[in-house]
Amino acid sequence: MSTLYTDNIRANNASQITVPTGQKIVGTDSASIYSPGSVVQCVHNTFNAHTSINSGVAKFIDYSITTKLANSFIMAQVYYSTGHPSSYNDVDHAFALGWKTGSASNSSSDYTDTGGYVFSRQTVGGGMAAFLAADTHPAGTQGTQYWPFIASVQRQISPSAAAGTEINVALWASSEGGTIHLGKIAGNSYTDSGAQSSITLWEIAQ
Repeated sequence: MSTLYTDNIRANNASQITVPTGQKIVGTDSASIYSPGSVVQCVHNTFNAHTSINSGVAKFIDYSITTKLANSFIMAQVYYSTGHPSSYNDVDHAFALGWKTGSASNSSSDYTDTGGYVFSRQTVGGGMAAFLAADTHPAGTQGTQYWPFIASVQRQISPSAAAGTEINVALWASSEGGTIHLGKIAGNSYTDSGAQSSITLWEIAQ
């Protein structure tokens, strides 16, 4: 087997280079062959996590991806559920998606928001702008407490990071004046009924 060393390659008499049938170009890892806008890697995790927040701030779920290229961006998609009571309940709540380099943290001030809005009604704190804020739970009726309300958020993150940088992405939430439920329904325990949550992170080449 021979080894070819070159810095550039181009077609001789056409605008494309053709690989013959039955042949293929194989990279040694997922970052060997890429072009701007191509997916370098994808990581995914599913959670059975659940929590209830009573007039406070908490991180619900997080996951990380370690970049294979420099200056790539990260597409983050999070699916989660919220639980609500069976009657009107005046509880302010907000949700924010944040990211940080390095390992996860339990302090919201360590995270950078992903392009949220500074709603005056309710914030998550720590400098993160929320993607959702509300004055109350939905106006529930009997049975509402047994249904998981599915929600999702998708954001592009541009960390301007070197290859080999760990990027941690986390969903944060806050409440004021009462309790909100994440990953579980309001009426029963998670072992009885609820909804799983998930995070998918894509590294995209620049």
